[in-house]
Amino acid sequence: MADSIARQTLRLVRKAGVLRPRDLDPHGISRPYLQRQSLVEVAQRLPNGVLCLLSALQFHGLTTQAPHKVWVALPTNAWRPRQSPVAT
Repeated sequence: MADSIARQTLRLVRKAGVLRPRDLDPHGISRPYLQRQSLVEVAQRLPNGVLCLLSALQFHGLTTQAPHKVWVALPTNAWRPRQSPVAT
């Protein structure tokens, strides 16, 4: 099911170019789904990372804030990405 939502979201983004979370509401795609997708992408890219700060609070449902960035702690000698991945 999540795969079909991801495909539907990508199809809408390709059609519109840029979408805000509220633009997906009429299509039945929830805002928490988008937040979870962001966390999954970060976890795949940084397998040694640990969610921290507002990202951890939001993941565990301990805040109503939705951070605009995903906060991750990395080991001292870990590889660090220089920029966010660009969707193609």
